[in-house]
Amino acid sequence: RPVLAQPAALVAQAEPGGSAAPAREAWAVDLLARLGNTAPTSATVAFVVSWTVAEDAGPGAFARNNPHNTTLCLPGRMTGAINGDGACGVQGYATRADGLDATALTLASPLYAEIVAALQTNDPERAKQALWHSPWAESHYGYGAAWPQE
Repeated sequence: RPVLAQPAALVAQAEPGGSAAPAREAWAVDLLARLGNTAPTSATVAFVVSWTVAEDAGPGAFARNNPHNTTLCLPGRMTGAINGDGACGVQGYATRADGLDATALTLASPLYAEIVAALQTNDPERAKQALWHSPWAESHYGYGAAWPQE
């Protein structure tokens, strides 16, 4: 199992039946820490939250520990695919940590280096443009047209 950076601080998880915003923010903070940004700005966290909303605004992605809808195969750590995208499909992961690992490992691909570099330097606008022009999503979020309103 790869060792990834751990978050500097953990943002509280949402209560059952409560707002999903704290869970999305906690995910963003933890993912950014795994990518090497242990001091993210609120704008950078907001970008990562928007990215999770663009992928799946409902609770399903969090229920499967995959709010970025990554398709990385992690044998022994997956719970099943919801579609046939990529080699393994959009996965469910056994734990939140497994999902965070899968997302961070996916972003470690050279295809996403510009996104990661922007996130590491708290440049969410650059990260957004890099994401929209990357192969992350086939539609590239309509180059912004399908992005959640900020």
